[in-house]
Amino acid sequence: MRARPPGGRRAAALVLAVALGVSGCSGDRGGQDDGSGGTPAHPTELALRISGVPSHLNIGVIVSLGSGELEGSQWADNANGAEVAAYRLGLGGTEVEFTTVDDRGDSAEAADAVQALSDAGVMGIVMATSGNHIDAALAKADELDMPVIAPYEQSTDSLGADAWITGPSAGQTRRGLGDALASQSATSPLLVDAGGGGVDGIAYVDSVDASAEDFASTVEGRIESSGADSVVVSGQASRLGTAVAGLQNAGVTVPIICTPDALSSRFSQSLVDSGASLSAPLLSAGADTGDAAALTSDADGDAVSAYLSGVRVVASQPDTKDLSGERSFNEVSQAADVASHDAVVVLADAAAAAGSTKPGKVAEAMNGLRPDHGAGLAGAALDLGNHAGLPDASVHALSATSQDLGLRPDSATRNLVWFRTTTNG
Repeated sequence: MRARPPGGRRAAALVLAVALGVSGCSGDRGGQDDGSGGTPAHPTELALRISGVPSHLNIGVIVSLGSGELEGSQWADNANGAEVAAYRLGLGGTEVEFTTVDDRGDSAEAADAVQALSDAGVMGIVMATSGNHIDAALAKADELDMPVIAPYEQSTDSLGADAWITGPSAGQTRRGLGDALASQSATSPLLVDAGGGGVDGIAYVDSVDASAEDFASTVEGRIESSGADSVVVSGQASRLGTAVAGLQNAGVTVPIICTPDALSSRFSQSLVDSGASLSAPLLSAGADTGDAAALTSDADGDAVSAYLSGVRVVASQPDTKDLSGERSFNEVSQAADVASHDAVVVLADAAAAAGSTKPGKVAEAMNGLRPDHGAGLAGAALDLGNHAGLPDASVHALSATSQDLGLRPDSATRNLVWFRTTTNG
């Protein structure tokens, strides 16, 4: 992979069997917004200044690069919010260097990736992938006392002492999807299984396999015979998009609720590839950190607005690459999300609290950390006294819109924007 250390200097890439690469950002534009994709919702400071943070941070990032149904690959583009965090920390005087490894969605390579990152001297790891294959990586990180932030994983079952998830847990997701059903006054959902199986805690009146022949007529018949008043679609992002397209082709009019892979950019692309409409109503569950949050006149809106200002500025710099080093950041700027930005900020906060970049000391400082907007987070405050760090109150039913809010750079890529839904009636 191409090496790009902070400040635009070139360095030799580490040559490892796990395809190791280095990238980073440092700031040179102050709080300027280039106006390339609209104006921020609020005037906010772009620079992140964290008291006591070391002047240089080497952070490991594990991604799963690939297409289709490769486990964890749905988050690869979203993970580039990390680049925005690096840029903003650079403006505040902290140079951030990323050492990025592609685990190819494979258990053995994921474990090798953790070892490689440890050997490369990183202070902590952003596990920007998800699924069963990361269990081996988490076990290796625990063995090495390496702190891990996993913004996209839902399960806490395999987390070691020094690993945290910062997005919704599986239990929080169940409650959020239940809230999405309740928001539509839906009590009798039909499950459309696109490979994810049924969501525990939701009682279905019937189910349909999304790969069934003549899916359209089958699902129409099941909705009518079961009296279903809604559809829950469960699966990985690509299959989820194909299934939703099938529901649209079948003329389904009841509310459609998708499992959280729908929040990935891969889901939006799958809808487009399947010829589906992005403007049809869809619901899911997660944290309310989509672009629409920047339009609110409160501290949450200010924080997301500052993040989106950073997205626009970084995208305007043609030499800035994505985490893989193979594309410009502008190419992934529509997908780069708050979750990956905040994962980097949490590691920086922990390094500041520890006064060190030694992994063991960073992990010790992270345990019990409670970062919020004041500590640089663009999203919800976290409580790392729990290994599922996102509080229950920060997980909501979400609705989707395809409306261009003008808060990101102009792009031919279309991604859904998710926002906190309102209750019917």
